[in-house]
Amino acid sequence: MSIPSKDNFSVFTNKFIDIYEIMQKNICLNSDPMTLFPTIEQIERYYAEMSLQRDVLEDELLSNIINEVNQRKVIKIYKNLYKEKGINLRTNRLAEITIQTEYRKVLIKRYLLSPISMTDKQLLAETEGKKNVYPVDICLGIDKLPFKTSVTGMLKIAKIAQSVKSYKSA
Repeated sequence: MSIPSKDNFSVFTNKFIDIYEIMQKNICLNSDPMTLFPTIEQIERYYAEMSLQRDVLEDELLSNIINEVNQRKVIKIYKNLYKEKGINLRTNRLAEITIQTEYRKVLIKRYLLSPISMTDKQLLAETEGKKNVYPVDICLGIDKLPFKTSVTGMLKIAKIAQSVKSYKSA
């Protein structure tokens, strides 16, 4: 059986290909049946490595999906919304934030909009209670989070906290 090039697969799938290649090599080189297959310990180690790699890949995939959104359109919409309120904003810089969800952390790269003048800065502070605007945060609903944790993440933490007997056991 022929295996396609590893370049066509994810890191996760490549681990399975490695296992297959080890087995094929052992079958060809050895007649000792004890060396034909990986041991259960080796398989468990492969699964542990793959699980860690899968988590990393999933984190990167979710972050990349969010970060690939064309933010220019969102920025333009929010600049116009604030302009209607008499606040002029400029695109300042790309900033990162990490949000802890119920299952894992998500890295989000988003643009910061800053007031152009002191008058704009004062008006933004008076009307919105903010110094700057992160349009993507507003769209994702993370602008109102009290911590860098999603609501479901906070609920999970609260549930765990109420079931433990002491701070140290949490």
